[in-house]
Amino acid sequence: MIKQTETDKIVTIIVLVGVLIAFAILLNYKALNSVYLSNDKVVTIDYSHEQIHKGNFFFLSNYSDLGIGDEVVFGIMPPNASSNKLVDFNFAVNFEYNGELIFYENCNFDNGVLLKTNNINRNSGNLAETKIYFNPNIISSSEILLNDIKGSGKFTGGKSGDYPELIFNQNKTYCIRIINQVTSDNIVDWFLNWYEEEETYD
Repeated sequence: MIKQTETDKIVTIIVLVGVLIAFAILLNYKALNSVYLSNDKVVTIDYSHEQIHKGNFFFLSNYSDLGIGDEVVFGIMPPNASSNKLVDFNFAVNFEYNGELIFYENCNFDNGVLLKTNNINRNSGNLAETKIYFNPNIISSSEILLNDIKGSGKFTGGKSGDYPELIFNQNKTYCIRIINQVTSDNIVDWFLNWYEEEETYD
């Protein structure tokens, strides 16, 4: 039997600690990113990108030509708590001229046209559980989350603008108002996107 010296013991301990640290880092990284093997190469993608591959990422995109004093409204109903899904929501709005955006939480609305949402993964048959209504009638709203006024050619919103994504409360509804602030027509491009997580947070 080979007797292990003190130096050998120290080296062994250092190696084991290094392996444990590397394993912990890998687990943490895997929690934030997905790891795939493609053509014998390791490929990582972030969590939101993985939701595209899973068919859980949806979007709406169009434009509205707002006349003097006009506005466009979106009423948003996320899945309720019984669905065990959370909505990570993002948006971007581009104004031709000056415009205002107001984002409400606890917004009660009725009527409006239910919009057909699109799955970013065109190979997926998954349908969004989030319902978005175009130009509903806002009855009441208890809280303003965002209120922004932008000048000509400016963006407001998430990754293309000033705000991060929002994780909706499953028991509340939301409204977005986009308002023309000039005395002429104002073309507004809007892009709404979100993914619906298949898990909940504690």
